[in-house]
Amino acid sequence: MPAPNAAQEAMGVLVVIAQESMPEGQNQGGGNDAREKFDEAVDEMFVVLVKKRKELEGDDFDISIKKMLVKLKGISAGLEEFSISPTFEKSIPLLESWIP
Repeated sequence: MPAPNAAQEAMGVLVVIAQESMPEGQNQGGGNDAREKFDEAVDEMFVVLVKKRKELEGDDFDISIKKMLVKLKGISAGLEEFSISPTFEKSIPLLESWIP
């Protein structure tokens, strides 16, 4: 990563983008097909970034895992209310696998 905390900041941006693309969000649009492709891309990027953070931060990263899980599960649950398939299908299990 080019700067300290770059992965952490990028993850934060991805979460905001995911939240704002919910049906009541500012960046909503497209149909379910577009939504699924978007969510898959966000999930893939999140996995890359979370692995990088784990690599760079080591044990210090463990403190953030539960907080991230709550946020991602909340977004996913919110989308389910709109009959949108779950999001972060790779990220959530990856984070759960790191909980001691």
